[in-house]
Amino acid sequence: LVITSRKDAGSYGASTVYHANSMKFLCCNEAIKHLTSEEKRDEAYFMSLLRIAETTCGLYYSYDRDLTLNLQRASKLAAGRVHKPLWKQV
Repeated sequence: LVITSRKDAGSYGASTVYHANSMKFLCCNEAIKHLTSEEKRDEAYFMSLLRIAETTCGLYYSYDRDLTLNLQRASKLAAGRVHKPLWKQV
């Protein structure tokens, strides 16, 4: 799932928050052709969830802030975690 259009929605602390305007699905795995029937069913289910996310107008994200944490909880995090890139924190 790739965000193809976004707009600035505001800021959270010093971090910019974006709103996803449009998204596109890209198939990255050629192995999908060789899945079992159960795996294909699971894949179809997960794709349906992604399509719901695609049509939901409320997807916000930030490159350097975990938007799932409120300010109080984020302030209690260990100092070492806060200085790591977001992808390493999760």
